[in-house]
Amino acid sequence: MLSKKLMKSALIAFSCMMLALPANAYAAGSNANQTISKTAAAKTDSEMSRTARALGGIYNAKTNTITLKSNKKLSKDVKISNNKSLTLNMNGKKITGGSITINNASKAPVIIKGHGKIINCQIFKWGSGKLTLDGDITYKHSSKDILLLREGTTVIRNGNFYCTAKNKDILWSDYLYEYDQTYLYIKGGNFHGDIYLSNCATYIKKGTLDGKIYLYCGGLYIQGGTIQKGIYDTSDDDSSFKIDISGGKILDQIVLHNGNELIMSGGIIQSDQDAVIQSDMPEGDEYSHGDIRIQGGTIISAKENGYGIKAVNTEIELSGGTIKNTTAKGNTAVYSVRYNNNVKDINVKKHDAVSFIGFQSDLNNLYKENYCGENIQYHLDDNGTLTLSGTGDMFTSIDFGSMDHEKLEKKIKNVIIEEGVTAVGGFDFCSHLKSVSLPSSLKTIYHLAFYHCTALESVTMKSGLEKIGSIAFMDDHQLKEINIPDTVTTIGEQAFDSCYKLEKVHLSNNLNELTDFMFHHCYNLKNVEIPDTITEIPYGAFYGCTKLASVKLPANLKKIDATAFISCVNLTEIKIPPTVKEIGRSAFKNCRRLETVNMTSSEDMVIHKSAFKDTPYAKTKDTK
Repeated sequence: MLSKKLMKSALIAFSCMMLALPANAYAAGSNANQTISKTAAAKTDSEMSRTARALGGIYNAKTNTITLKSNKKLSKDVKISNNKSLTLNMNGKKITGGSITINNASKAPVIIKGHGKIINCQIFKWGSGKLTLDGDITYKHSSKDILLLREGTTVIRNGNFYCTAKNKDILWSDYLYEYDQTYLYIKGGNFHGDIYLSNCATYIKKGTLDGKIYLYCGGLYIQGGTIQKGIYDTSDDDSSFKIDISGGKILDQIVLHNGNELIMSGGIIQSDQDAVIQSDMPEGDEYSHGDIRIQGGTIISAKENGYGIKAVNTEIELSGGTIKNTTAKGNTAVYSVRYNNNVKDINVKKHDAVSFIGFQSDLNNLYKENYCGENIQYHLDDNGTLTLSGTGDMFTSIDFGSMDHEKLEKKIKNVIIEEGVTAVGGFDFCSHLKSVSLPSSLKTIYHLAFYHCTALESVTMKSGLEKIGSIAFMDDHQLKEINIPDTVTTIGEQAFDSCYKLEKVHLSNNLNELTDFMFHHCYNLKNVEIPDTITEIPYGAFYGCTKLASVKLPANLKKIDATAFISCVNLTEIKIPPTVKEIGRSAFKNCRRLETVNMTSSEDMVIHKSAFKDTPYAKTKDTK
């Protein structure tokens, strides 16, 4: 890996070069003159067919799938630019050389799956859409980085990644973009090589990483998996980041510069060196003091006379967990070490420069497994009912301590949140969870809170709830009814995506907006009444709701965005308010029973040509 100063110089040079380009262009692979327009129109089927042939495959327009039919050696960059869901099926084949640029700027997802190999071929991720890597695929490069992330969301569910090039990485997130625009979810796979993260929010749920993780800025949230060679800080005085560890294993050092934040509420950090190091300030850089908060989990240094935490210019708060062979050592700038009766086991080697504040510990009085918020505990009974009690916000994930997360997730059948709890999350992948009861004190349901709870049948929400995060109930296949109280003003993207059995929905009458893919593929949703606070039906909001027969649109509606009701094949009639000024591309495409559209046309109203494509409706005005 490059030294930090060399890396910083390289990043600044690269930034200047990129900023000199047109706003819609960037260099890709060996061809520095290739450009990609982020606002380019969607590829036609013939264009997708040409893309498929360039990859050695064929394109099926009905299933939006490219299936490889032969091994292919690429000599240049192949671009995949789509405005609808696209699957690339490797089909046991191999792609070598060149590069693949995925530009799903329209937020339409791309999935690469199947069995196969992608060798010495860089993959560029551009655009706000989601890229998912799934299946038994080997990715390998001997001279360049494998995967470069520039925007949007990337989900890695499986795969084997090998980067053998010197000073190159398996994965590189781009320096030029704000990290809240780029998301990475690692939910499986084996990674042989290093990962470099800059301006990227990264969530590690599962998988094995036998290389190092280098951080420049952004957020790293470790909820599971194994990191074998540690986490290392490459930041400077213009950048900072946060590491949040709630699960998983880090089997080497975490090395931070002052000014960056480490929060640990679960998981294990174990090293044959000092386990956590908050280092001196590099020469020439100016930092504020750092912040280390240990709320749970286990830190172990196997080094003789080693330190679990070794820090300078750092505020350290110990409020839970197990720390062995540990000291907080440095000069008088190390201050405010606090711990209380949540701490299970501390062995602190005293040092004259350390100041201990608020020591009131009873080490025999601890139930660490119950700790899931600063003032919140949980109890899991023998019948599978998990009860949360206390006050304040829950952590974004639950720390089950040294117990097996996957086994416990399967034991949880019912969740009861008692009054006093104000934010909840961390129940994703609880595959046996059937019911959730939420209190009136609850204000926020976190992002991914109940994602992929495939057995969840009922959720009780009460007045007082204000926000439901993105993907909060996605893939909850058994959920049949949802009643969203009128206190809710915000619901994130894909909140109820792929709730296949969802039949009834009551939306809050104070909702500020609908969001992209909000009810995508809710096949059994039969009717919906959209409140008058809504002025736009966003992209793909009711995409593929095949049983949707009745929709009441709001009186103040101004726009129906592209693909909003595409493939709602049971919709026979729609009344469009006179306030609507635009109906986007494919908005009602493939609504095969849509015969009646009641609307009042105006000169400034735009109906895109494909808005009612493949419907029996006879258009009453020209499209623009």
